[in-house]
Amino acid sequence: LIIIIVIPMASSTGDTVDTPIFSLFVSDPPVVDQLAYRLWLQGCCEQEAATRRASTVPASSRDLVYSDTVDQFRYFSMLEHFLSNPPVFLEQTTLPLSASVQQMMVERYYEFDEIVVREFLGKKLTVKLRKELEDVHE
Repeated sequence: LIIIIVIPMASSTGDTVDTPIFSLFVSDPPVVDQLAYRLWLQGCCEQEAATRRASTVPASSRDLVYSDTVDQFRYFSMLEHFLSNPPVFLEQTTLPLSASVQQMMVERYYEFDEIVVREFLGKKLTVKLRKELEDVHE
């Protein structure tokens, strides 16, 4: 269910302009699109994420994909401060999520990006280097 309240207002040129005052999106339970979440974690903007998500749908559905992407990013932004503390995230009631969705979101939020890790370590982990790290760890 999407509710958008629009109030006609006069612009500076005297033309009437429909300006949305607020929009409300209600979904129970909220659906988390994994591709949208991955793109949000990668730092994509809404437009870029919507373009990537819309590449597999007919042109007539692209506006719907853009709107859904904006909604998904809004979800993620609302939950971001909870994600910084996983025990609190699991208990939050802002958006009721299933345990499997919560687990997926926490795991992806804290997973390592291979490119970043490789940049920090400076080397690709070979079998020999991995063995050395295991020996040092023990």
